[in-house]
Amino acid sequence: MAVTIKDVAKMAGVSISTVSMVLNGNPAIKLGTRKKVLAVIEQCNYKPNQNARSLVTKSNKIIGVIRMTDEATPAPHIFNSTVDTYLSEMLWDMEAVAHEKDYSLILDWHDINDTRKILPGIVDPNKVDGIICVGGIITDSFIDALSNSKIPVVLVGARSEKIDFVDADSEKAIFLTTSYLIEAGNGRIAFINNIGTSQSASRKLAGFENAVKDRQVRTWITSARFSGQSAYDAFAEIWKTSDEKPTAVVCSSDCIAIGVMRYMNDHGLRCPDDISVTGYEDGLLSEYSIPALSTARIHKARIGLEACEVLFNRISNRRARHVSRIIEPELVIRDSVKRLNQGS
Repeated sequence: MAVTIKDVAKMAGVSISTVSMVLNGNPAIKLGTRKKVLAVIEQCNYKPNQNARSLVTKSNKIIGVIRMTDEATPAPHIFNSTVDTYLSEMLWDMEAVAHEKDYSLILDWHDINDTRKILPGIVDPNKVDGIICVGGIITDSFIDALSNSKIPVVLVGARSEKIDFVDADSEKAIFLTTSYLIEAGNGRIAFINNIGTSQSASRKLAGFENAVKDRQVRTWITSARFSGQSAYDAFAEIWKTSDEKPTAVVCSSDCIAIGVMRYMNDHGLRCPDDISVTGYEDGLLSEYSIPALSTARIHKARIGLEACEVLFNRISNRRARHVSRIIEPELVIRDSVKRLNQGS
């Protein structure tokens, strides 16, 4: 028969409320009493009933993670950075922080164009204590619904004046990669942005336009989904329809960059000898692509850690000031870029 809190109290010679306060870390309990109760708990291998504790503490000990998508997102079997890298590298660190605080994570995917429901089912105070919403594919109406849910929420990859957020400086990241290519002697540069359903698309475009402004650079600007195949097709259109060809391509994700490099390989073009390519993110595959991809590192692990920090602070103090954190990117130069002005 399972040991109950009543059994622990009797064995330790204290009240049930004292055992409860020890379990909840109440500092009012004297050290000697705390040690005695904890010794009994260990001796009899007592496991608190989490459901019962939730009723008392009003805590589910669960954090919900929502991954935002849209109907344009390819199926998971297609090479897709939305599925493969952005979230997965954050989740590891999020889970570690949650585990330290005795929390668990549950993951849900939400199609922003799904008219059957405004919010995913995990946005429920009876299920979770807080939400981390990951991805820039988001609408004002969705943000309003999250804000009105009365659950602590942190946005990752999106920004709002109503909800705390942690985001990479995507505008600066694309500015850095584009500026480097210009300084390397490239005067013909294509930019393949992500399709504009993501908040970051406009910021990345601004970064590219600011970098080429007042410079003697011919540009091509197009967009692709977050998939290798979509990027392959987008670059094919530029290459086939232009008499004068770009010498470099700035891509708004590593996945898009690898799709471009695949097209080059299939059509006898050499990277970087014929065309330099840069990405954005520094995902799992960028260092191991051939050639290794030059990119803008957005520090996803740090973003995940800071999102957890902001969320747990919000859970403990719901009246705290609005938090907005922008994480600085880092330019990472590998083998996919060639300097055209060497020796000049």
